[in-house]
Amino acid sequence: MECPILNWLHDISYLFGGAFLANAVPHFVSGMMGRAFQSPFAKPPGQGLSSSTINVLWGFANFVFAYLLIACVGNFNFHAADQVIA
Repeated sequence: MECPILNWLHDISYLFGGAFLANAVPHFVSGMMGRAFQSPFAKPPGQGLSSSTINVLWGFANFVFAYLLIACVGNFNFHAADQVIA
């Protein structure tokens, strides 16, 4: 039987993985469309826009973080519909 605290930590990892995945989509899509979009690297921070190249890179980095937090923690199976939907 697994320790309940480990399942809780897996859930937290999945939560943050989902947040990174949700953050990756608008940055990556805007960058691929060639449009400027806000990112943490904009000047001034929180107001300016970053170039499309920066947004593609930031979106890709978010996809990588999401993958690491979702697929590399616990027993998550991308082929199990119940796990993907949850």
